[in-house]
Amino acid sequence: MLKNNILGCIGQVILVLLTFLFISLIHMGEGLSQFFYSGFIGKIFFILVPALYYWLFGKLMSRSTGWAGLLFPGLSIFGISLILGFIGFSALGSQWINLSVGESMWRFPLEVFLLPQYILATLWNLPKEEYTLLILSCVPGLIYTISLLGGRHKIRQRRKRRGEYL
Repeated sequence: MLKNNILGCIGQVILVLLTFLFISLIHMGEGLSQFFYSGFIGKIFFILVPALYYWLFGKLMSRSTGWAGLLFPGLSIFGISLILGFIGFSALGSQWINLSVGESMWRFPLEVFLLPQYILATLWNLPKEEYTLLILSCVPGLIYTISLLGGRHKIRQRRKRRGEYL
């Protein structure tokens, strides 16, 4: 179970680094940044690629653990997001959500940790509210859990087939 939690957090950090590199490359060309930020294909790209990444990274996790092992990788990301959000909220008060990205050092760790989710919220013009960040911080855990449940289902089917033929 601890292995899955660590893998989930490492997966989030790797996705943040990949997203940062990709955003940096996009901003090198004016036409490319306009394509990704204003076009529908770019908006879909920023939904599908992280979702596929979470799905495939969920396949690396151990499926032999119990239900807690299936839920905790996502809950660890959600918990870290809550802690980082609480730090920003306690330092800035209720105005912490209205600040732009990178404007406050108190909110910066949360922005870095949830960079793919922040980009998604910005591209789709989602409301800048606390509940939006809470919902977006739950997305990795949901995708991890669905991926792990699918893997457990396949394992169960294989065991049934082996039992029928033996």
